[in-house]
Amino acid sequence: KLQFLYFIAITKMGKKSKKTNAAAAGGDDDLDALLGAYRSKADESHKIDTETVPCVPPRANAAVAAGGGKVWIHGGECFKGEETETFGELFFYDWDKKTFNEVKIGKSANTPRGRCGHTGVHVGNNFFIFGGEYTSKNGIDIFHLGDLWRLDCTKYHWSEVSNSVKLPTPRSGHRMAKISESSFAIFGGYHDTGRGSPKKFSDVFIFNIDEKNNVTSTLVKVSDPRPKPRSGACFSHSNGLLCLYGGSDAQGSQLSDMWVLPIPAKGSKESSWQQVSFTANGLTPRVGLSMTVLPSGDALFFGGLSEIKDKKTKKKKVTQYNDTWLFDMKERTFSEIQNIASNKSTGTPSERMSAAITCSGSDSLYLFGGVLEVAKGQNTLGDFWRGQLVEKSGSKALHWTPLSEVKTVLGCDSSTDGEEESDSEGVDDEQTDDELPFGYGVEEPMRVCRRLQSATKGAVGQFNSWHYSMMNDSDRNTFYQSGLEAAFSNQKKVNAPASVFDIGSGAGLLTLISAKLGADSVTGCEVRSELCDLANNLIAANDFDSTKVCISLSLHHCIITPK
Repeated sequence: KLQFLYFIAITKMGKKSKKTNAAAAGGDDDLDALLGAYRSKADESHKIDTETVPCVPPRANAAVAAGGGKVWIHGGECFKGEETETFGELFFYDWDKKTFNEVKIGKSANTPRGRCGHTGVHVGNNFFIFGGEYTSKNGIDIFHLGDLWRLDCTKYHWSEVSNSVKLPTPRSGHRMAKISESSFAIFGGYHDTGRGSPKKFSDVFIFNIDEKNNVTSTLVKVSDPRPKPRSGACFSHSNGLLCLYGGSDAQGSQLSDMWVLPIPAKGSKESSWQQVSFTANGLTPRVGLSMTVLPSGDALFFGGLSEIKDKKTKKKKVTQYNDTWLFDMKERTFSEIQNIASNKSTGTPSERMSAAITCSGSDSLYLFGGVLEVAKGQNTLGDFWRGQLVEKSGSKALHWTPLSEVKTVLGCDSSTDGEEESDSEGVDDEQTDDELPFGYGVEEPMRVCRRLQSATKGAVGQFNSWHYSMMNDSDRNTFYQSGLEAAFSNQKKVNAPASVFDIGSGAGLLTLISAKLGADSVTGCEVRSELCDLANNLIAANDFDSTKVCISLSLHHCIITPK
């Protein structure tokens, strides 16, 4: 049979004679040089590096957390009049060196796709992010994500948490709270396709990380009474209690209730919410309120937006804030604290909602970005501030210092003169349907299984129409195996090693056949990262070592050797 094979079996002959070796030397050198260049380019495109930048481009609804001497910022979105841009870059602010840095990650590396409306938490030496949404440029279509990612904050290496870990359903607008250096919690959020009413949640998941860095999760079983399902709430941990305040319910109404949930005892999955009374002292109900927990266990709140309907005119009055409030967890009392400018010319942070705020572990706070509502749309902010809690006249105040220039992307009119453009790389303007998430546009009650949520439409379509039939073509696979058996047999006769280069390895079936037959080394390359990831999972499941995963000449490849 004549078969078109997606492989080249490369063999090196053993010593037959001085003349044979001399003739073959040039070919071996060429082969070594080719593979050397291939791996060199692969290493380069898989390289992870950092680059100092003037500031983080304007954005809102990014995942932000502080830890390890840095403030970590991932993703977010920017409103540009008629378009919304979603980001996937990773930045950090080094508070010792006082520099902003972007982590440059090669295209072959396994990284979370661009998103906004997700949240992050720094636990141990890891920056965890969960969920979020990808929004089409016109802002109409929304695709929610349900994946959990972990960043090694030393190596800047992303890894997706195993599918064996039970996760919340895809959502955004949820909240994460750090419990300890080995645990965190996720609460609430919403799911919305952009068509019909969104579904909101009130479930609580607790995640634990063991000494081997393995992650386990628990869905906390709670009984009534319990908080209304909501998104955009303030959620934190203090002294063994998960604390919940505010947010918006399924009807979009502003909430101002407060609840606490004791962390379940070891070995238990059950706990009970308790609604608590508190003294507001003038804090008005609002959405888009930013919150962080201080080392004392008390919470600090900033900004937000309120909508109050006039009883006579029935018109909504929108008010935006830049006030700061301290909540005493023991006394259950809010108190407003004064914002003080480090320099009269710089002022303090302006009014905004959906800003990112985090605490460094001391009494230093960091505030970044957010949204300013204007008459005809939203302006996206990009200023970065450090706030220091100080005592003034017997009460606490917040001393603000700007760490970057105030940058704003005007979103009220896409044709506004002087509009600043973000220099950040977001979703490609020329993005095709094949590059969209496989579940994009899927509406309830249809669901996309978790393992395909982050895959692209093109990858799933190609696998269904092409790879599935090839992997089940027994004649083709048997023919491939017979050819390799003959080649390997010839090599053994002359006591020479055998190397296989599998071009277009797909899910790795033919690559694995080569390894199982006893090849000394097998190099497989694949253009689609999703298939390359699948191949490496199959390699591990079949007891082979994956020694390298990288990219070269737009081809993903892996090199495996028998254990």
